[in-house]
Amino acid sequence: MRSHRAVGNVHLLPYVDVPSLLPHAEWTICHGGQNTIIESLLYGVPLLVFPGPIFERRFNARKVVQTGADFMGERENFTVGWLTTSMKAQQQASAAAHRLGDRIRSHTGAAGAVEAMTNAWRL
Repeated sequence: MRSHRAVGNVHLLPYVDVPSLLPHAEWTICHGGQNTIIESLLYGVPLLVFPGPIFERRFNARKVVQTGADFMGERENFTVGWLTTSMKAQQQASAAAHRLGDRIRSHTGAAGAVEAMTNAWRL
């Protein structure tokens, strides 16, 4: 994929096929959207989440923080010191992300959700 612009070793791209990138990633830095969190966890990639003021993203980040698979930061945390400290915990965070990914895969996805709702409505 061609880079729009490169600054040092950072490449800005219009689109990235995330599932093809995640097996090679050590961290995901994101705003805490549910798809990015789930995809990262499925590949055992821990997260550095900067959710901003959006409730849903803050909720997502807090839940994953509770598992040890991510660190939640605020705008003022986006510093070399904070990132270095967080990234030193990569091994433990990665182990937690792998455990969560295994749990996610153990569920049966949409088909399981439909079955659970159907069974619940039969009460």
